[in-house]
Amino acid sequence: MREDLREIVSSVCRHSGRLRSIHFATNGTFEDRILAMTEHLGRIRPGLQIVVTISIDGPRDLHDTIRGRSGTWDKAVATFRQLKRTANVKAQVGFTLSHATWGALKKPFALSRTRGRS
Repeated sequence: MREDLREIVSSVCRHSGRLRSIHFATNGTFEDRILAMTEHLGRIRPGLQIVVTISIDGPRDLHDTIRGRSGTWDKAVATFRQLKRTANVKAQVGFTLSHATWGALKKPFALSRTRGRS
């Protein structure tokens, strides 16, 4: 997540009077930053629809292999679940279909239906 994203988004919100919705796509590994951003947006622009897409590449092992780092699936899922519990935020899962992920559709779609339950 960009270090200056908060400044950029704040500027957009200040200068776009007709802005009704904002959408972020993220790998979900920086939960604290993502949650802080959604809270900040809720404060500076009440009523703004905030959509956050967490990218999930498949089950834990496949996701971590594709991302090149152990633990990224767990971080992404934790972020997704926390966002699902956050007021005024629509959390969703994004999935890029590739040869590596072709057979792994079931788990991410099941996760997207958990609605924040652990």
